[in-house]
Amino acid sequence: MLRQLPQPGGPYRNIVLVAVESLDLAYLHKYNPAIPVEATRNLDAIASGFVSFRNFFTSAQPTTFGLHALLSSRLDVFADMVGDNIVPNLFTELQQYGYAGHFLGAMNGQFITLSARDAGWKRTVQRNYGAAHGMFAADFEKKYQKKSSGWGMDSAVLFAEAESLLRHARPESKNFLFLYTIDTHPPYGARPPEGDACLRDRRIAASPFLLSLCALDRKLGAFLQAVQPYLDDTLILITADHSATHGENYTRRSRFTPDRIPLLWISRRGLAGLAANGQEMVNYCAQIDLPVTLLNLSGLPVPATFMGNDLRVKNAACSLLAQKTIRLLTPQAEYLVDRKDASSALARWFGMYYPR
Repeated sequence: MLRQLPQPGGPYRNIVLVAVESLDLAYLHKYNPAIPVEATRNLDAIASGFVSFRNFFTSAQPTTFGLHALLSSRLDVFADMVGDNIVPNLFTELQQYGYAGHFLGAMNGQFITLSARDAGWKRTVQRNYGAAHGMFAADFEKKYQKKSSGWGMDSAVLFAEAESLLRHARPESKNFLFLYTIDTHPPYGARPPEGDACLRDRRIAASPFLLSLCALDRKLGAFLQAVQPYLDDTLILITADHSATHGENYTRRSRFTPDRIPLLWISRRGLAGLAANGQEMVNYCAQIDLPVTLLNLSGLPVPATFMGNDLRVKNAACSLLAQKTIRLLTPQAEYLVDRKDASSALARWFGMYYPR
């Protein structure tokens, strides 16, 4: 049963959820001294000054699965996207209670996601999540007269659009913004501004990955500074679509399975019901738990289809590996179960959401 927790002070008027491409928790210097301190200066300051999570895990990967977990609190995007039904998700639930939903994606809107029958990201987002508004690389190119590079649009443009939406929003409006950045996807090509300290660090300057990470860090810092006037009534969350699967392995992991990713909770209120700004949460939780928490904080009902629980009361992280193995992580142990194993309580729980 999902536990509903009260939100002192009422719900947030604006919710901004930022999903960074392939960002391990271990890519922040605060959590991994192997990363040069200048590369994640702003991310480290956010993690230290607001509420951060040390044991927040990817629920599924690659990107299509990870974003689905963040939006729908579900583990198997392929099973959910059969036919034209929209699985309940943050867009459908928040929009029906008056929030204006915006999906801001850095990727090309025609990038194939689920199968060849799909027209790409734009159709996927509009058809499968019901987002009322969506902008993708081609839309940003037209509006901002800026060309995409690599896999998509510079995230600075997404942050500029998000800040503009908040700045021009009517005082009585409610807004949900979901941003998906692409800067940290190989091939790495983003660079910090001229004169930045990262460019004077030989190790960073020699690494396209670290340069891209530094560039993203600076854009996040600038965005947070720009939205300071709205933070009294705005919640901003920074996380990842999934843990790293490509590029330079600063995690020192022996295998690329779902792992810890950042969850930074930016609000002048702190995390209601559990933590104050400057505190770090160490309980185990995962992407599927975030949608439940956001609806709880908004005082809205949680759909029965959501698989997660409020991350303020969780101490276990659930992931789906290669579409067939359920992984449950607790502080004490790791459990791996075939999703079709009828003798397993974990598999039976999974079957409640995905009947065979």
